[in-house]
Amino acid sequence: MRKYFVLIRLGVLDSIAWRGNMIYWIIIDILGVAIVPFLWIAVIGAGGKPIAGFSVADIITYFIGIGLIWQGVVTYPFWYLILDIRDGLLANDLVRPYSYIGKLFFYNIGSRMMRLMISLPFLIIILIVLRKFIVLPSSWLHIGMLIPALIVAFTLIFLMHFVVGTVAFWFEEGFAVSSMFMY
Repeated sequence: MRKYFVLIRLGVLDSIAWRGNMIYWIIIDILGVAIVPFLWIAVIGAGGKPIAGFSVADIITYFIGIGLIWQGVVTYPFWYLILDIRDGLLANDLVRPYSYIGKLFFYNIGSRMMRLMISLPFLIIILIVLRKFIVLPSSWLHIGMLIPALIVAFTLIFLMHFVVGTVAFWFEEGFAVSSMFMY
């Protein structure tokens, strides 16, 4: 089990090493969460009429929630898998005392944790600014069910992206296939 904590730590350290890349994605994530609510406020107005039964607060809560969930669950293991297959580094990991998919899974957890830790203060500021437009869940049970749902979502997205990355075994350029999958 200790080896997987080391892999989480390596994911965090790798995120720190590639600061420019991480800062770019954090800015993109934060802007996505911050801009869309203000667009809806501008389009509908702060006290505008509901659209299909959804108030402005409902719509803004939805987009903020999706943005926050996206930051927590989306991972891209195909990037590492395609590079390892292309560069012939996969064989090195296959003889190590851990599973390759486990390595990528825990490494991505560490990388995602680092991104969330850095973007969290900005996201809290966004939530404070937009607090009158946020509808909180009606029950603590809903909040409690969110945690296992996020874990399952992270795992499913990870596995889907891992499977997409395996196309590098058959295609010379795996990034083209993964780009088609993403878009």
